[in-house]
Amino acid sequence: MIRIFRSTDTGIQEFPDASEGCWVACTNPTPDELMLVSTRFKIDIDDLKSPLDEEERSRIQVEDHYVLVILDIPNAVVRKEREYFYTIPFGIIYMENLVLTVCLVDTPVLTMFMDGRVRGFSTYNKTKFIYQMLYQNASLYLSYLRIIEKKSDAVERKLQVSQRNEELLEMQVLEKSLVYFSTSLRGNEVVLDRLKRISAIPRTEEETELLDWLETYTFPEEAKFTDLTYAERSYDLFAEDLYEGATTRALVYATTDVPATIILMELLEETG
Repeated sequence: MIRIFRSTDTGIQEFPDASEGCWVACTNPTPDELMLVSTRFKIDIDDLKSPLDEEERSRIQVEDHYVLVILDIPNAVVRKEREYFYTIPFGIIYMENLVLTVCLVDTPVLTMFMDGRVRGFSTYNKTKFIYQMLYQNASLYLSYLRIIEKKSDAVERKLQVSQRNEELLEMQVLEKSLVYFSTSLRGNEVVLDRLKRISAIPRTEEETELLDWLETYTFPEEAKFTDLTYAERSYDLFAEDLYEGATTRALVYATTDVPATIILMELLEETG
């Protein structure tokens, strides 16, 4: 399926044909649709097929008139009444006049934009759009991690009563999901690091200043959380401050390190 969107004065709207400043969204495209897109936009057919290969790795590829960015995004599916979490490739193709995305599924990473639920989103600001997609992707990982954490707690409580094969299998599935996520996040981090350095995707002065600030302060601090002792000490202080401040609700964004994020979840649960 191919859909074409463009920002207007009244919000995001779908159009029948591509034009400057639009977003072309390809969801599980057919071979004929891939050939049509390849011919229309002069994109190598193999580059369009790459995000549709579930074994494709995260990477950036710079061509003469476009840049291909492939990331792993989280996905969930229900099989035999059990929810499975895994990751699939997601392709972003940056061109001078438009942005094109390719994915096997209609992921929430993109439907948020299609439904006009992302503030400050414009198809004309292509660089910002890419970073907004990266942000939505990170948010989806965190959302699924919270679900996995709750399911793990529920299974652990059941295992304390009786160790049935069903609960053991459920725990194995959840642990496998965490391995998928951890591996994918590391690959995405490499892509993001290169994305900040390539000149093929231009940035505004404001975006450059933000990335410089992230590289100087945010990313080095985030890297410290791979040390789980540091992570536990830091998150323990945060959880205590949150509790003592009588905060009833909080939206917390952790780091990309999965074991450290699980520590944060456990500490927040302990403090109530």
